[in-house]
Amino acid sequence: MWFFAPLLLIGVACGPGGPGDEGSPPVCGDGVLGPNELCDDGSLIGGDGCSAACVPSGTLYDCVDVRVSDGPGDGNWVGDLLPLPDGSFVASGWTPPGWTFTESKLRGWIARFSQSGERMWAEEVAIPDTDVRLTDLAADGETGFWVLASVTDHPDRLIHFNQSGSENGTLEIESGGGAPVVATAIMPVQSGVWVGGSIGGDAWLAHYDPQSGVTTDILIDDYLGYDDVVSAFARASNEIIAVITVSTTPHNDGDIMLKAKTEVLVVRFDENGTEIGRRLVGNTDDPEYARGAYEAVLDTAGRWFVSGRITPMSPIDPLAQLWLAPASGETGWEWTSTDPITPEWGGAIGTNDGVMLAMNRAGDDAHYGSLVGIGADGAQRWESTVIEEAYAHRVLAKHPEGEIRTIGDPIDPDVDDNNWLRSCLVAL
Repeated sequence: MWFFAPLLLIGVACGPGGPGDEGSPPVCGDGVLGPNELCDDGSLIGGDGCSAACVPSGTLYDCVDVRVSDGPGDGNWVGDLLPLPDGSFVASGWTPPGWTFTESKLRGWIARFSQSGERMWAEEVAIPDTDVRLTDLAADGETGFWVLASVTDHPDRLIHFNQSGSENGTLEIESGGGAPVVATAIMPVQSGVWVGGSIGGDAWLAHYDPQSGVTTDILIDDYLGYDDVVSAFARASNEIIAVITVSTTPHNDGDIMLKAKTEVLVVRFDENGTEIGRRLVGNTDDPEYARGAYEAVLDTAGRWFVSGRITPMSPIDPLAQLWLAPASGETGWEWTSTDPITPEWGGAIGTNDGVMLAMNRAGDDAHYGSLVGIGADGAQRWESTVIEEAYAHRVLAKHPEGEIRTIGDPIDPDVDDNNWLRSCLVAL
């Protein structure tokens, strides 16, 4: 297993070549650690602990501090991150009430930043007397972006922004039959956008066609008669998967709240919304833990993985851990974190042979972020941790060209103005 402290990326010599060329300069990938290399494992395959640039996997580089708004001390939570082909990126989230408490409700925000961190535009989404969180982003070709607005005590909304940041369409989300729903995830498709969540306690999935304005239900699924919800989407070239957190025991007994046993169900669809398969993932024979899904990812070999949180059912053992399991093939392994304090979720991304998982841990004086490489066989390959400077990962996303970007919080307890976010590229 590789363990590295993160270092600033520097220029290194990379390219074809091999060991044994007398008198030739060191070449990245020849298995010999050269003077400008931080690692060299003898290959140019990233994700195995040493990147194709001979930098340890998980090293953060080209970091930029970005500012969503100019108000003092509001702070920002990140909901999602969408890198764009030109190197810029869009982020969404929400801002809590200001420190002056002149406002009492959460306000959603969406902003676009250049590759150098310059704010190109930023827009706020606020509804009087209620909380708004912008939780999920989806690209809409060259026309703009969809964003999912989670609204307290009101219908959730699907909002469209163009490339310049102007809002040019809003849909109050409901089922194809007009029933109220709770929306949790969106996924762009060629003919519009898929929306997932729950309806009356059942898992719900629908297709919204912006040309006709019609919402068509794809799935309404009651697994065992208890609460179920679509937690996430992921897609390959020819299929889409919906990840559903399903309850196998009740959440309440009359007025008494219970801790429900939950499992993770993966349902596969083609682009037309026709179901082509389903399976439970993880150790479903384990009665001691409840599993919940946060994200599904696909590695470059075409293997699906689901990650989330695993929680003990015992009330005397409340410590939850992060969890990862394969969602394709016959392998049945599970990876879980083993921290003494429950780690925070920070995102996941598929690699050449498995998954890179981000988590945030509590130290003696501050929180700090970690990136962990887990192979397709469930073995942990490497770990990179930011300890020298407090930083919490919130989302991982992949650029169209393959670069990986993270966005999170640079936590500085000595600074009252915490309106800054930090985004970095990640060596893989």
